[in-house]
Amino acid sequence: MMLRLILMALIGWVIWRLLAPAKTPKMKPPPATPGVENVLACAHCGVFVPEREMLTDADGRRYCCAEHKKLGGGA
Repeated sequence: MMLRLILMALIGWVIWRLLAPAKTPKMKPPPATPGVENVLACAHCGVFVPEREMLTDADGRRYCCAEHKKLGGGA
């Protein structure tokens, strides 16, 4: 009697595993792509640099580094 109960439980478990939908891991959404960023030319050397990395003088001219800002516009 006990063997029959164990056998029925085992058959039930096997059927449940076969009929249950396979658990697939949830896919993560792709990472957000960075936004478009303005690039501007240095007033001294003309090299293009992202706007957020540029240095600005009192007159509003933008430079790629502190040395070029110190030297001023036009080489």
